[in-house]
Amino acid sequence: MTSRDEPPASPAIHAMLGGVVVVWGLNFLVMKAAVGHADPRAFNAGRFAMAFAFALAWSAAARRIRRRGAVPSATVARRWWLAAIGTGIVGNVLYQTLLLYGVAGTSPGKAAVLLATAPLFVALLHRCAGGRSGRATWIGFVVAFAGTAVLVAAGAGGFDPTAAAGGGELRGDLLMLAAAVAWAGYIVLSRPVLGRVPVEAFHRLTMGVGAAGLAIVALPSLVADGVRPLGEPVVVRAMLYAGVLSIGLGFLCWSTGIRRLGSVRAAGYQYLVPVVALVGETLWGPDRPPGPLEWAGAAAILAGVFIAARDRPTSKE
Repeated sequence: MTSRDEPPASPAIHAMLGGVVVVWGLNFLVMKAAVGHADPRAFNAGRFAMAFAFALAWSAAARRIRRRGAVPSATVARRWWLAAIGTGIVGNVLYQTLLLYGVAGTSPGKAAVLLATAPLFVALLHRCAGGRSGRATWIGFVVAFAGTAVLVAAGAGGFDPTAAAGGGELRGDLLMLAAAVAWAGYIVLSRPVLGRVPVEAFHRLTMGVGAAGLAIVALPSLVADGVRPLGEPVVVRAMLYAGVLSIGLGFLCWSTGIRRLGSVRAAGYQYLVPVVALVGETLWGPDRPPGPLEWAGAAAILAGVFIAARDRPTSKE
Protein backbone atom coordinates (compact mmCIF):
# COMPACT_ATOMS: atom_id res chain seq x y z
CA MET A 1 0.00 0.00 0.00
CA THR A 2 1.05 3.54 -0.54
CA SER A 3 1.48 6.22 2.05
CA ARG A 4 -1.77 7.72 0.79
CA ASP A 5 -3.59 4.49 1.64
CA GLU A 6 -1.98 4.21 5.09
CA PRO A 7 -1.40 7.68 6.53
CA PRO A 8 1.13 7.83 9.36
CA ALA A 9 -0.26 7.62 12.87
CA SER A 10 -0.71 10.96 14.58
CA PRO A 11 -1.13 11.84 18.26
CA ALA A 12 -4.85 12.12 17.51
CA ILE A 13 -4.99 8.39 16.67
CA HIS A 14 -3.41 7.49 20.01
CA ALA A 15 -5.75 9.88 21.80
CA MET A 16 -8.71 8.30 19.99
CA LEU A 17 -7.68 4.80 21.06
CA GLY A 18 -7.14 6.05 24.59
CA GLY A 19 -10.69 7.38 24.54
CA VAL A 20 -11.98 4.01 23.33
CA VAL A 21 -10.18 2.30 26.22
CA VAL A 22 -11.91 4.60 28.73
CA VAL A 23 -15.31 4.05 27.11
CA TRP A 24 -14.90 0.26 27.04
CA GLY A 25 -13.55 0.09 30.59
CA LEU A 26 -16.41 2.15 32.05
CA ASN A 27 -18.90 0.23 29.91
CA PHE A 28 -18.76 -2.64 32.41
CA LEU A 29 -20.00 -0.32 35.16
CA VAL A 30 -22.72 1.09 32.91
CA MET A 31 -24.02 -2.37 31.97
CA LYS A 32 -23.88 -3.52 35.58
CA ALA A 33 -26.08 -0.60 36.61
CA ALA A 34 -28.54 -1.21 33.76
CA VAL A 35 -29.15 -4.90 34.46
CA GLY A 36 -30.27 -3.91 37.95
CA HIS A 37 -33.30 -2.20 36.35
CA ALA A 38 -34.01 -4.35 33.28
CA ASP A 39 -33.70 -7.97 32.26
CA PRO A 40 -30.26 -8.56 30.70
CA ARG A 41 -31.85 -10.09 27.59
CA ALA A 42 -34.08 -7.08 26.95
CA PHE A 43 -31.26 -4.64 27.65
CA ASN A 44 -28.98 -6.54 25.29
CA ALA A 45 -31.56 -6.43 22.50
CA GLY A 46 -32.15 -2.71 23.02
CA ARG A 47 -28.51 -1.68 23.01
CA PHE A 48 -27.70 -3.82 19.99
CA ALA A 49 -30.68 -2.43 18.06
CA MET A 50 -29.27 1.05 18.71
CA ALA A 51 -25.80 -0.07 17.64
CA PHE A 52 -27.17 -1.59 14.42
CA ALA A 53 -29.12 1.58 13.63
CA PHE A 54 -25.95 3.61 14.15
CA ALA A 55 -23.97 1.27 11.89
CA LEU A 56 -26.55 1.59 9.10
CA ALA A 57 -26.68 5.37 9.41
CA TRP A 58 -22.90 5.66 9.42
CA SER A 59 -22.55 3.32 6.45
CA ALA A 60 -25.12 5.27 4.43
CA ALA A 61 -23.42 8.57 5.25
CA ALA A 62 -20.01 7.18 4.34
CA ARG A 63 -21.28 5.93 0.98
CA ARG A 64 -22.74 9.34 0.20
CA ILE A 65 -19.46 11.05 1.08
CA ARG A 66 -17.45 8.63 -1.05
CA ARG A 67 -20.10 8.83 -3.77
CA ARG A 68 -19.93 5.16 -4.53
CA GLY A 69 -22.21 2.23 -3.77
CA ALA A 70 -21.60 -0.86 -1.70
CA VAL A 71 -19.61 -3.80 -3.05
CA PRO A 72 -22.01 -6.11 -4.94
CA SER A 73 -22.81 -9.24 -2.98
CA ALA A 74 -22.68 -11.30 -6.19
CA THR A 75 -18.88 -11.18 -6.08
CA VAL A 76 -18.88 -13.30 -2.90
CA ALA A 77 -19.72 -17.01 -2.89
CA ARG A 78 -22.86 -17.98 -0.99
CA ARG A 79 -20.97 -20.15 1.48
CA TRP A 80 -18.98 -17.14 2.68
CA TRP A 81 -22.17 -15.20 3.38
CA LEU A 82 -23.43 -18.19 5.35
CA ALA A 83 -20.10 -18.31 7.18
CA ALA A 84 -20.48 -14.61 8.01
CA ILE A 85 -23.95 -15.27 9.42
CA GLY A 86 -22.58 -18.09 11.58
CA THR A 87 -19.76 -15.85 12.76
CA GLY A 88 -22.30 -13.17 13.68
CA ILE A 89 -24.29 -15.70 15.72
CA VAL A 90 -21.17 -16.66 17.71
CA GLY A 91 -19.86 -13.12 18.19
CA ASN A 92 -23.02 -11.05 18.48
CA VAL A 93 -25.60 -13.45 19.93
CA LEU A 94 -23.79 -16.09 21.99
CA TYR A 95 -20.97 -13.83 23.17
CA GLN A 96 -23.18 -10.83 23.94
CA THR A 97 -25.65 -12.99 25.90
CA LEU A 98 -22.90 -14.59 27.98
CA LEU A 99 -21.33 -11.16 28.50
CA LEU A 100 -24.45 -9.53 29.92
CA TYR A 101 -25.27 -12.42 32.24
CA GLY A 102 -21.64 -12.54 33.32
CA VAL A 103 -21.57 -8.82 34.09
CA ALA A 104 -24.86 -9.18 35.99
CA GLY A 105 -23.37 -11.93 38.15
CA THR A 106 -19.96 -10.53 39.05
CA SER A 107 -18.22 -7.21 39.64
CA PRO A 108 -17.45 -4.90 36.68
CA GLY A 109 -13.69 -4.98 37.28
CA LYS A 110 -13.51 -8.76 37.44
CA ALA A 111 -15.69 -9.05 34.34
CA ALA A 112 -13.25 -6.90 32.36
CA VAL A 113 -10.21 -8.80 33.60
CA LEU A 114 -11.70 -12.24 32.91
CA LEU A 115 -12.73 -11.15 29.42
CA ALA A 116 -9.13 -10.12 28.82
CA THR A 117 -8.20 -13.82 28.76
CA ALA A 118 -9.72 -14.11 25.26
CA PRO A 119 -6.33 -13.90 23.46
CA LEU A 120 -5.21 -17.01 25.35
CA PHE A 121 -8.23 -18.92 24.07
CA VAL A 122 -7.49 -17.62 20.59
CA ALA A 123 -4.05 -19.22 20.89
CA LEU A 124 -5.59 -22.51 22.05
CA LEU A 125 -8.10 -22.53 19.19
CA HIS A 126 -5.26 -21.69 16.81
CA ARG A 127 -3.42 -24.73 18.13
CA CYS A 128 -6.51 -26.92 17.71
CA ALA A 129 -6.76 -25.75 14.09
CA GLY A 130 -3.27 -27.06 13.39
CA GLY A 131 -1.16 -24.03 14.18
CA ARG A 132 1.89 -24.09 16.40
CA SER A 133 2.18 -22.14 19.61
CA GLY A 134 5.53 -21.25 21.13
CA ARG A 135 6.69 -21.55 24.71
CA ALA A 136 5.59 -18.01 25.55
CA THR A 137 1.96 -18.87 24.80
CA TRP A 138 1.93 -21.74 27.27
CA ILE A 139 3.84 -19.81 29.95
CA GLY A 140 1.36 -16.98 29.56
CA PHE A 141 -1.56 -19.38 29.78
CA VAL A 142 -0.27 -20.90 33.04
CA VAL A 143 0.37 -17.47 34.59
CA ALA A 144 -3.05 -16.17 33.54
CA PHE A 145 -4.77 -19.35 34.77
CA ALA A 146 -3.15 -18.92 38.17
CA GLY A 147 -4.25 -15.29 38.23
CA THR A 148 -7.79 -16.33 37.30
CA ALA A 149 -7.89 -18.80 40.19
CA VAL A 150 -6.76 -16.11 42.64
CA LEU A 151 -9.20 -13.52 41.24
CA VAL A 152 -12.21 -15.86 41.29
CA ALA A 153 -11.41 -17.28 44.74
CA ALA A 154 -10.86 -13.82 46.24
CA GLY A 155 -14.16 -12.53 44.84
CA ALA A 156 -16.06 -15.58 46.03
CA GLY A 157 -15.29 -14.90 49.66
CA GLY A 158 -11.54 -15.11 49.96
CA PHE A 159 -10.03 -18.57 49.91
CA ASP A 160 -12.87 -20.10 51.90
CA PRO A 161 -13.96 -23.13 49.79
CA THR A 162 -17.41 -23.06 51.38
CA ALA A 163 -17.98 -19.45 50.30
CA ALA A 164 -16.71 -20.13 46.81
CA ALA A 165 -18.87 -23.21 46.39
CA GLY A 166 -21.91 -21.40 47.69
CA GLY A 167 -22.29 -19.34 44.57
CA GLY A 168 -21.71 -15.64 45.14
CA GLU A 169 -19.88 -14.30 42.11
CA LEU A 170 -18.65 -17.72 40.96
CA ARG A 171 -21.41 -18.19 38.39
CA GLY A 172 -20.80 -14.74 36.94
CA ASP A 173 -17.06 -15.41 36.80
CA LEU A 174 -17.59 -18.68 34.92
CA LEU A 175 -19.97 -16.98 32.51
CA MET A 176 -17.34 -14.32 31.81
CA LEU A 177 -14.78 -17.03 31.03
CA ALA A 178 -17.34 -18.63 28.71
CA ALA A 179 -17.81 -15.20 27.09
CA ALA A 180 -14.05 -14.97 26.58
CA VAL A 181 -14.10 -18.36 24.82
CA ALA A 182 -17.00 -17.23 22.61
CA TRP A 183 -15.20 -13.98 21.73
CA ALA A 184 -12.06 -15.97 20.89
CA GLY A 185 -14.17 -18.19 18.63
CA TYR A 186 -15.55 -15.10 16.89
CA ILE A 187 -12.03 -13.81 16.26
CA VAL A 188 -10.87 -17.14 14.84
CA LEU A 189 -13.98 -17.60 12.67
CA SER A 190 -13.94 -14.05 11.32
CA ARG A 191 -10.40 -14.22 9.98
CA PRO A 192 -11.07 -16.40 6.88
CA VAL A 193 -14.46 -14.77 6.30
CA LEU A 194 -12.96 -11.29 6.19
CA GLY A 195 -10.63 -12.53 3.49
CA ARG A 196 -13.67 -13.10 1.26
CA VAL A 197 -16.39 -10.71 2.43
CA PRO A 198 -15.86 -6.91 2.30
CA VAL A 199 -15.32 -5.46 5.76
CA GLU A 200 -18.21 -2.98 5.56
CA ALA A 201 -20.63 -5.69 4.37
CA PHE A 202 -19.38 -8.09 7.04
CA HIS A 203 -19.91 -5.48 9.74
CA ARG A 204 -23.46 -4.66 8.62
CA LEU A 205 -24.42 -8.32 8.25
CA THR A 206 -23.03 -9.51 11.59
CA MET A 207 -24.54 -6.53 13.39
CA GLY A 208 -27.90 -7.31 11.78
CA VAL A 209 -27.61 -10.96 12.81
CA GLY A 210 -26.83 -9.84 16.35
CA ALA A 211 -29.76 -7.42 16.50
CA ALA A 212 -32.19 -10.07 15.19
CA GLY A 213 -30.80 -12.90 17.31
CA LEU A 214 -30.77 -10.92 20.53
CA ALA A 215 -34.33 -9.75 19.86
CA ILE A 216 -35.41 -13.40 19.62
CA VAL A 217 -33.53 -14.24 22.83
CA ALA A 218 -35.26 -11.31 24.56
CA LEU A 219 -38.80 -12.30 23.51
CA PRO A 220 -39.68 -14.19 26.75
CA SER A 221 -38.53 -11.22 28.81
CA LEU A 222 -40.41 -8.72 26.65
CA VAL A 223 -43.59 -10.80 26.82
CA ALA A 224 -43.34 -11.11 30.60
CA ASP A 225 -42.26 -7.57 31.50
CA GLY A 226 -43.10 -5.53 28.42
CA VAL A 227 -40.88 -2.67 27.27
CA ARG A 228 -41.56 -0.41 30.25
CA PRO A 229 -38.27 -1.29 32.04
CA LEU A 230 -36.36 -0.24 28.92
CA GLY A 231 -37.94 3.19 29.17
CA GLU A 232 -36.42 3.99 32.56
CA PRO A 233 -33.98 6.91 32.20
CA VAL A 234 -31.04 4.96 33.63
CA VAL A 235 -31.65 2.12 31.16
CA VAL A 236 -32.06 4.45 28.18
CA ARG A 237 -28.80 6.20 29.03
CA ALA A 238 -27.08 2.86 29.45
CA MET A 239 -28.36 1.58 26.10
CA LEU A 240 -27.13 4.72 24.36
CA TYR A 241 -23.74 4.41 26.03
CA ALA A 242 -23.33 0.63 25.63
CA GLY A 243 -24.92 0.55 22.17
CA VAL A 244 -24.11 3.67 20.21
CA LEU A 245 -20.96 4.81 22.01
CA SER A 246 -19.30 1.53 23.02
CA ILE A 247 -20.32 -0.78 20.15
CA GLY A 248 -21.17 1.58 17.29
CA LEU A 249 -18.64 4.37 17.55
CA GLY A 250 -16.17 2.40 19.66
CA PHE A 251 -15.67 -0.38 17.11
CA LEU A 252 -15.46 2.17 14.30
CA CYS A 253 -12.66 4.04 16.09
CA TRP A 254 -10.97 0.75 16.97
CA SER A 255 -10.96 -0.34 13.32
CA THR A 256 -9.46 3.01 12.35
CA GLY A 257 -6.76 2.58 14.98
CA ILE A 258 -5.88 -0.89 13.67
CA ARG A 259 -5.68 0.48 10.13
CA ARG A 260 -3.31 3.28 11.16
CA LEU A 261 -1.20 1.50 13.79
CA GLY A 262 -1.50 -2.15 12.85
CA SER A 263 -3.16 -4.86 14.92
CA VAL A 264 -0.15 -5.53 17.16
CA ARG A 265 0.38 -1.92 18.27
CA ALA A 266 -3.34 -1.24 18.61
CA ALA A 267 -3.85 -4.42 20.65
CA GLY A 268 -1.57 -3.00 23.33
CA TYR A 269 -4.33 -0.58 24.28
CA GLN A 270 -6.63 -3.48 25.17
CA TYR A 271 -4.49 -4.24 28.21
CA LEU A 272 -5.65 -0.95 29.69
CA VAL A 273 -9.39 -1.76 29.51
CA PRO A 274 -9.42 -3.96 32.66
CA VAL A 275 -7.32 -1.35 34.48
CA VAL A 276 -9.88 1.36 33.68
CA ALA A 277 -12.69 -0.96 34.78
CA LEU A 278 -10.98 -1.78 38.09
CA VAL A 279 -10.18 1.88 38.79
CA GLY A 280 -13.73 2.87 37.87
CA GLU A 281 -15.14 0.21 40.16
CA THR A 282 -12.89 1.40 43.00
CA LEU A 283 -14.02 5.01 42.56
CA TRP A 284 -17.68 4.66 41.61
CA GLY A 285 -18.71 1.03 42.05
CA PRO A 286 -21.77 0.43 44.24
CA ASP A 287 -20.23 -2.64 45.86
CA ARG A 288 -17.02 -3.10 47.78
CA PRO A 289 -13.87 -2.07 45.89
CA PRO A 290 -11.46 -4.78 44.66
CA GLY A 291 -9.22 -6.10 47.43
CA PRO A 292 -5.46 -6.75 47.31
CA LEU A 293 -5.88 -10.38 46.22
CA GLU A 294 -8.19 -9.36 43.39
CA TRP A 295 -5.68 -6.76 42.21
CA ALA A 296 -2.93 -9.39 42.39
CA GLY A 297 -5.01 -11.87 40.40
CA ALA A 298 -5.84 -9.22 37.81
CA ALA A 299 -2.16 -8.31 37.48
CA ALA A 300 -1.24 -11.98 36.95
CA ILE A 301 -3.92 -12.39 34.26
CA LEU A 302 -2.79 -9.30 32.37
CA ALA A 303 0.84 -10.38 32.71
CA GLY A 304 -0.03 -13.80 31.29
CA VAL A 305 -1.89 -12.30 28.35
CA PHE A 306 1.02 -9.93 27.71
CA ILE A 307 3.55 -12.79 27.80
CA ALA A 308 1.47 -14.86 25.38
CA ALA A 309 1.11 -11.87 23.05
CA ARG A 310 4.89 -11.75 22.64
CA ASP A 311 4.73 -15.16 20.95
CA ARG A 312 4.47 -15.47 17.20
CA PRO A 313 2.46 -18.61 16.47
CA THR A 314 2.66 -20.15 13.02
CA SER A 315 -0.04 -21.82 10.98
CA LYS A 316 -0.37 -24.24 8.15
CA GLU A 317 -1.57 -21.48 5.86
